[in-house]
Amino acid sequence: MIATNSQQNELLASLRELRALTTKLEAQLEGHTESETPLDDRKLDTLRNDFIENANKAILNLAHPLEYWANVRGACADTAAFRCASELDLFQHIPLDGTASSTSLANANGVEASVLTRVMRLLVARGCFQEVTAGVFAHTRFSAFVREHPHFASFTRTSLEVFGCSATSLPDALLAPAGPNGSKPSAFEIRFGEGCYAFWEKRPEKLARFQHGLHEPLLLGEIKEAYDWGSVGGTVVDVGGGEGQVARCLAERFGHLNFVVQDVFVKQDVVEQVANAGLADRLCFEVHDYFTPQKPVENGAFFLKHCLHNNGDADCVRILKAIVPALEKSGQGARLIIAENVLPEWDDSSLPRQQRIELLQDDISMLQLFNAKKRTAEQYRELLVQADPRLEIAGIHRPPRGQLCCLDVRMSA
Repeated sequence: MIATNSQQNELLASLRELRALTTKLEAQLEGHTESETPLDDRKLDTLRNDFIENANKAILNLAHPLEYWANVRGACADTAAFRCASELDLFQHIPLDGTASSTSLANANGVEASVLTRVMRLLVARGCFQEVTAGVFAHTRFSAFVREHPHFASFTRTSLEVFGCSATSLPDALLAPAGPNGSKPSAFEIRFGEGCYAFWEKRPEKLARFQHGLHEPLLLGEIKEAYDWGSVGGTVVDVGGGEGQVARCLAERFGHLNFVVQDVFVKQDVVEQVANAGLADRLCFEVHDYFTPQKPVENGAFFLKHCLHNNGDADCVRILKAIVPALEKSGQGARLIIAENVLPEWDDSSLPRQQRIELLQDDISMLQLFNAKKRTAEQYRELLVQADPRLEIAGIHRPPRGQLCCLDVRMSA
């Protein structure tokens, strides 16, 4: 259904661009040898993203409103099916180079085979698995990816549980009356009866799964390219650094850097892992609450990765204020590096539509879990000014791949 002349013109423009991009993609792919992996080649990234962007525009312009809303409505069933696949370990029960029947998958979980077949067929329709014969299933490259990346499997399972289950309670949270201190319950609190951290504290196996997911190398890798780490000359203080997975990733790549990982806990088994990796002389752990004032580090850096997106503005300002005195005394080369997703402004069309959607989805996820938010560059500037007017964003670095940005914050004279 084409509603307007302008929409028709946009569709025709997308189709013309798709034809041109198809020719370029074919030439690039034909030029690869068998030993290369075309979809992992950075040279193809821009071309691939342009193709997907134009294809999405064409699909949106071709869709009838009924089709559009059918997809929205069906997303609830999609989430339910994907969560079943994750909770029932279907990715692991199907061998990488083989098949598994719905009966065997059902028996492994104690569920009814006919019902599981229906769930699997929706996942097949979504491209996750394939049905090779009636009731017999195999992997596609998407499901195989989950099986081959156990950290990512943990990350996905946690996401489907905490985001998926709390999503339907977001309207209730928005409409809930404010408490005596003016605060409102989050969607997660309404759904589970307690906050996210209290929920995990009572369920250590779920917390362990979440932390396991944070160690996914593919998710960690983007931080290495999101900033010019060679320009940092001293110690990096990883504030709220958890189990040190990010610091370890950076320490292995940048041998000139030392790291202090701070959090409210230090796990002895993690300390031993760092020692066994030969990094104990360059990476240490320290119990520290990020609201507590920091100590200076000569010409080094304070590093905040995903410590602001789960906090409201007032607490973010408190976190930043705790760093200001130390930053002031740490020398001219000292800096604060904030690693967060940076939302586009409302009229910024520079990002591909899919990337923009993912950023805005992450923003709503923070709203669901913590009544917190992702922020635009201007909103980060406002937080910094509230913490100290001398804090300035010297630059915003975005890696060639991924959503994570690094805000390079310096203190003016």
